[in-house]
Amino acid sequence: MRVRLVPQLPVDISQVAQNFSGCDPSSEHSPSGRSHKSCASLLHSKRGCQKGDNVKKLIVLLLAAASLVLSGCSTSSRVVVNPGSALVINTAYVVLHGGNSEDVDAHVQRELMAHGITVKAGPELADPGTDIIVRYNDNWRWDMTMYLSSLDIQIYDANSGTLMGSGSWKNSALHGYHSAEKVTRKVMEEIFKNRGQS
Repeated sequence: MRVRLVPQLPVDISQVAQNFSGCDPSSEHSPSGRSHKSCASLLHSKRGCQKGDNVKKLIVLLLAAASLVLSGCSTSSRVVVNPGSALVINTAYVVLHGGNSEDVDAHVQRELMAHGITVKAGPELADPGTDIIVRYNDNWRWDMTMYLSSLDIQIYDANSGTLMGSGSWKNSALHGYHSAEKVTRKVMEEIFKNRGQS
């Protein structure tokens, strides 16, 4: 029985690798003409681009998050006045809420007096005998402590019942613990400013 031996050709693993990659890690030059240094530079450049893309994505995410937080922290306010009402206000009647709103009762009266208006206050009356009637709605919520969620103030002509002006303030979605006194002052000042009476 004869056994025929087939001669084995030596296989250079690095040669096979460089045929696929085009880079020879063990030599100065590859068959494709690119040096080992150029291959390393290429890999480094690709990694640098990936890092740069990641940094850009991170910056975009941070800007979006910052924009969301800022928008969530901003309050909103709006004032509307009746342009057909030219009544000069000398006296006002404030409809009191009492209870948890006693402070706002006092803030509204104080702001009216700060504008030189004589103030009377009490429960809802049909004819309080004043130039205007001031009504308001305050909404409070709880988060570790009570905070003002919104405030709406309306001024009516006491004789005709016509709405002369209204102002509203609303806390932000993430809400802050704003001073009810300062909020009341801001809304009242805007109403009188838009009416041309300070």
